[in-house]
Parts: sequence; C-alpha cells; structure tokens
Amino acid sequence: ANVTFIMMLLVYLFAVLGVNLFAEVAYIDGRSYNEYANFRGFWQAMSLLIRSMTGEGWNAIMHDLAKDKFYYESYLNVHCTEGLVVSTANFPSLDLNHD
Repeated sequence: ANVTFIMMLLVYLFAVLGVNLFAEVAYIDGRSYNEYANFRGFWQAMSLLIRSMTGEGWNAIMHDLAKDKFYYESYLNVHCTEGLVVSTANFPSLDLNHD
C-alpha cells in the first residue's frame, strides 16, 4: 500500500509538472505526442504518464517534446516550449521496465 501511494504521488507530481510545461505544445500529424497522448489536461497527463511507466512509447513522446525552439518555429511555425532538459530528465525516471 505504501509503495502504491508513493508511486501515485510521483505520477501526480509529474502530471502537474507536465501540464504546466507542455500543455501548449501543438500536435503534429504522425507524432507520438498527439490528441490521445498529451499534457493538455490533468487526467490526460495522468493517463500518459501511466502509459509511459509501462514502457509504451515513452521514448518517442520524450523526443517529440524535446525538439528545440528552432525546429518548431522555423519549420512548423507552431508554438513551442523549451522542453529539452525537462523531457529528457522526466521521462527516463518514469520507466519501470529499464534493464
């Protein structure tokens, strides 16, 4: 019970952090960060983080959120956030299936 509580507390904290940092990142067709897996709302963020904890596509979502400002503004002309450091620090820490 204590381990489950601590895990849910960590998921809650990462969900709040993700919503604050990545809620405004635009969807791009063909990417893993899309209308089904995103940080637009709290429950969507919780779902994405639990999915990432099982190892399903966390690496692709991390790379989608780690694109630099030049990539989004110059090529795609969409709003972005500075997420390289945050996404590469948060997503691997949630992976429970690492070797």
